[in-house]
Amino acid sequence: MNEFKHDYYAILGIEPGAGEREIKHAYRHLARQYHPDVSAEADAAERFHEVQEAYDLLLDPMRREAYDHWRRVHSMDRPLPVILRAIPSQSRLPCMAEPQVLYVLVEVVSSPHVESQRLPMNLCLVLDRSTSMKGARLQQVKEAARYIVDQLEPEDILSLVTFNDRAELVLPGRHALDKSAARSAINSIQSCGGTEILQGLKLGWQQVMRWHDSSHVSHLLLLTDGQTYGDEEECLEMARVAAERQVSLTLMGVGADWNDTLLDEMAQVSGAPDASIYIDSTNKIVK
Repeated sequence: MNEFKHDYYAILGIEPGAGEREIKHAYRHLARQYHPDVSAEADAAERFHEVQEAYDLLLDPMRREAYDHWRRVHSMDRPLPVILRAIPSQSRLPCMAEPQVLYVLVEVVSSPHVESQRLPMNLCLVLDRSTSMKGARLQQVKEAARYIVDQLEPEDILSLVTFNDRAELVLPGRHALDKSAARSAINSIQSCGGTEILQGLKLGWQQVMRWHDSSHVSHLLLLTDGQTYGDEEECLEMARVAAERQVSLTLMGVGADWNDTLLDEMAQVSGAPDASIYIDSTNKIVK
């Protein structure tokens, strides 16, 4: 079977179903652009050769049929999942002695011809249930957790850890979540005790790692309204490990008494500075 080196349709910038007229039009345009006698681009000769090669092949019915068959065998006839567009701020730059600035707007968008499908989630909620969460805050957190349960698909995995000065596994992670049982477990959460974030992080991390693999998007969401004392460096180290293991974090602080510096630093070392979120009022927790 013939082996082809290039995507000849892409070289000419035409669709695989293009007719002879479109092929010739694309060739004439590109040949004028890249002909070595008129083009100042460093790779003009190479680009012109590719354009000529694509033109000769696609205008030969037998060679084109063999090429189209090769594309089908190698799944190249399928639409691309993403489309890349690059728009420069200027089409030409004058030859000048001083430095110049060229801006390029790059857009990456999903193809309308490809049906999108997200990877299953491996999600762990690590929720503060210390005494300061008592009342409306904890009720809003429960409502938010129940909302997340309702959004999950059967392939998703949800685990739920609560913490005060110790951590408790409220909902072990598993496939095919029993949503009724999950809501009941969430409803049973009560507030008491102090705040030790590291305890919740450790137990939450264990749950995430149970299911962590390339077939899932692993994510840990921490929500707290208080300070933690003496374990800040270990919390930062866990954020570093999460970055290394490609587990993303969302770090949410409610009210005015939590350690924003710690959560901001954890977000930074996790590789996602925007992962630290400030919730200024209780009624915004669910949102």
